Amino acid sequence: MRTRLSRITGFLAIAGAFCCSCEETEKSILESVSIEPASLELTVGSTAVLELRAVPETYIMKGEVIWSSSDPSVVTVDEKGIASGVKEGTASVTAAVDGKEARCDITVVSEVTSFSIDPAQADMVVGDILQLKAVTVPDGIDGEVLWSSSDESVAAVSAAGEVSAVSAGNVTVTASFKDLTAECEISVSDPEPAKVGDFFYDDGTWSSDLREDKTCIGVVFYTGNPALHDESLKREHPDCVNGLVIGAFADEPNYWQSAVYDCGISVGEWIRTNVPSLMPPLTGTLEDDGLNRMVGFSNTQALIAFDADESNSGWPLEILDNFREYQENSPVPPESSSGWYIPSVKELSLLCSGEYDGNIWNMQMPDVSNLERVNASLAKISRHSPIIGTSYYWSSSEYSALEALGLDMLSGKVAYTVKDTYPWRIRCVLAF
Repeated sequence: MRTRLSRITGFLAIAGAFCCSCEETEKSILESVSIEPASLELTVGSTAVLELRAVPETYIMKGEVIWSSSDPSVVTVDEKGIASGVKEGTASVTAAVDGKEARCDITVVSEVTSFSIDPAQADMVVGDILQLKAVTVPDGIDGEVLWSSSDESVAAVSAAGEVSAVSAGNVTVTASFKDLTAECEISVSDPEPAKVGDFFYDDGTWSSDLREDKTCIGVVFYTGNPALHDESLKREHPDCVNGLVIGAFADEPNYWQSAVYDCGISVGEWIRTNVPSLMPPLTGTLEDDGLNRMVGFSNTQALIAFDADESNSGWPLEILDNFREYQENSPVPPESSSGWYIPSVKELSLLCSGEYDGNIWNMQMPDVSNLERVNASLAKISRHSPIIGTSYYWSSSEYSALEALGLDMLSGKVAYTVKDTYPWRIRCVLAF
């Protein structure tokens, strides 16, 4: 028994020694090294301690750790792994030991000594757009700027710092950059009521003086509710209660309907029979007739419905060619407006002579001062084609199956003629 026990003990001792030898061998093999952190950002003049880690963690490094920088003019590193930012740029720090290497990517930026918003205060009118700029000292430091508004119901700000004035009130716009913040105090007010001669812009705003930072698309020629008698306009654009705008861009002459004798029916009669939901553009000359109502939006809808029907393809309405061309070649009107349409004869009278309480058919000596104010503003707009009061202009109002109504801009008097007799001019308007 004693001999057998001795043998077993000896075997265990040998096995134990073998296992210890295996553990020591595993500890002596370096699988990889890494630098913590693997990447970082330094400001010029700042330092960071880099830590070299081994896998396995129990590995004892035998050789000296060699630290180096890919660009010492940007980042330097000493023998202890302390990296220092020298100037703006990027560089890699490498640590090498026992046949293994690790890398840390470093970006060096200038330290921001101040951060602000330009402008720091602004006054805006509802509908205005303002571009804010984040300013750093020194200039040109890279980094994301985060923008926010204290009340987006007053003014909203985009990710690019563009502020949109929504409603009257006060708001603070904040910009955040790294660990810095800056503020811009903004006061938003309601716009002044529109006046005849005001410039109207594609963002739905208006002003008395022409603004070069906006796209002007027309001039206000009437202030008041243009939907008083136009049910279609009231239904489709309920917010258009401020006035009317004459387009600022070129108009061309054309016939109202050149195949009028082939047609044999008025647009108004056709609408009554085929699209009774629309208001017929046909009117008489009495005070209570459509002649004295602002119904150009409804009239234009009726003309479009007539012209679109295949049964009327043999006698198209040339007046709509000009309307479509105007839509294509003029700036897109704001969504808050009605969009372009052909004015009724009442709206042409308003353009030329302003408001008149009686029957415009009976106006003997119309006042054209309203047109003069509008033309004075039109003349200031680039690429304009002002109504200068020397031509007849077609309206969307129809007088009979053969005749349509228009206005003599020289005298301000309502006129009518056969639809294919004269190529009168056509200028579109919109309600806002």
